[in-house]
Amino acid sequence: MSDIDNLAGDTRPIGVFDSGLGGLTVARAIATALPHESVYYFGDTKRCPYGTRTEDEVRSFALQAGRWLSRHDVKIMVIACNTATAAALRLAQQVLDVPVIGVIAPGARAAINSEPGGPGGLVTVSRKGSGHMFLKVQGKASHAGRCYADGASAILEIAHKTLAIDTFLDLERGLTVNTGLISGGTSANSVAPWAESRIHLTYRTLEDGQKVVAGIRDAVSRTVIPGTSASISGGLRLYPFERCEAGDKLFGLVKDAGELLGMSIKGQHYDSASEAGFSSSLGVPTICNMGPEGEHIHSLNEYLVPSSIVKRCKLIALTALQASRVFQPGK
Repeated sequence: MSDIDNLAGDTRPIGVFDSGLGGLTVARAIATALPHESVYYFGDTKRCPYGTRTEDEVRSFALQAGRWLSRHDVKIMVIACNTATAAALRLAQQVLDVPVIGVIAPGARAAINSEPGGPGGLVTVSRKGSGHMFLKVQGKASHAGRCYADGASAILEIAHKTLAIDTFLDLERGLTVNTGLISGGTSANSVAPWAESRIHLTYRTLEDGQKVVAGIRDAVSRTVIPGTSASISGGLRLYPFERCEAGDKLFGLVKDAGELLGMSIKGQHYDSASEAGFSSSLGVPTICNMGPEGEHIHSLNEYLVPSSIVKRCKLIALTALQASRVFQPGK
């Protein structure tokens, strides 16, 4: 019996929590499906987006929202945010005094991600996780010619930190750390009073991702140029899609469906992240890159094979039908 079933006849409102306004679609769906219910909506627009926040921050925000909704006597809390669901659902269910459900797992027997598949029948059985971090350095402005020593260059400081952050790159381990954007300063003849950078990272296991984020935070805490200060925000965003027994079972259904359709399906690991990590991290059997075949994403050579569109749609439909039978609740 579900949390919703257990609350039948309870006239208290349903609480919906999201990092911003996107969860209004969930609130609307609840209002449409349950027109006699009242809905309280908590949208954390001040601190969105959550995708750039650390896990600890997201968990803290989710618990704050849950306690606020609990004080308003809701009978159940729906976390309408993917990031908050992945990071905080289990904790919220243990800590809060109201039932809590998320938007990923409830009722989901399996998850099929329809990002473009690879040529020759490739689908994805595991992917990396990813994260984004934002580094800000504050310096002190001065004239670069007349009184250079009075200033403190934020650009020099961020250069030292960027080199320190780059030491976490480990291609053999599948760890990438890339400072892709840097800006700062006010003019060529001024010691830079500010600098900012954006860092992207990928990792194969959640443990590796957490270690890299902790290491980057430690590196940023160390000052090289006197008179500067730094802060860093963000952290893990998309969890890794790691292989598991239930996921391999779903992949077997994909291969069976492909055989019935005259398609040879092969599994691959994909060295980038996707939303498949959300569902798989919650224990939902997941398969990725089930969409039309193509290659070279995010490049000038990117392409999609039109003749694969209908075939892949059939593959998705047949896999979903089989999964609904195989992954029954309680099995």
